Amino acid sequence: GIIEIKGRMRILDAIASAGGLALGYFQNNSVELADLERTFMMRDNRILPIDFVELIQNGNLLYNIPLLDKDYIYIPSAINREVYVIGEVEQEGHYFYQENMTLLQSITFAQGFKDTAQSTVYVIRGNLSHPRLFKINTKDILKAKVRDFRLKPSDIVFIPKHPIAKWNDVVNFALPSLQALQSGYILHELFKDIRE
Repeated sequence: GIIEIKGRMRILDAIASAGGLALGYFQNNSVELADLERTFMMRDNRILPIDFVELIQNGNLLYNIPLLDKDYIYIPSAINREVYVIGEVEQEGHYFYQENMTLLQSITFAQGFKDTAQSTVYVIRGNLSHPRLFKINTKDILKAKVRDFRLKPSDIVFIPKHPIAKWNDVVNFALPSLQALQSGYILHELFKDIRE
């Protein structure tokens, strides 16, 4: 949700204002339902190097930085069973992950490629601060030169409009679409500074 910044609010203050992290119960123990490994914070369209595992589980307050207007914190669910398909597809979205789901299946769920789509697509896996990137040529899959790429829960499939020369640019190009899709999993979409 959207949290208003009050005074010198920091990350932990914002999490507390939003009701804290969700907990569940497993074998009579409470467990965190937040995936802190994949949690990230954006400022001015850049991912900040905040280690949420260190901050929340280990209490390292070095990462408890002050928040600014329009900061964005994303805390995904640890039980998330979705993949995200963004970019040049007819219907960007998050789709329920099915066992052994493939790249082409996810693109089919998104109603297929737009005419402007590149045949080379990217799968972004893991923490966005240090993602694993996979570059896949869908033409090779369709011609049966290579097997269809197997997805994992929480993978992000990004279909660019233009060729991407640098690996670092993949995440930067994908972030605006991903940010717009995550409304169901956002802790903070936008911070408003109410200081006078």
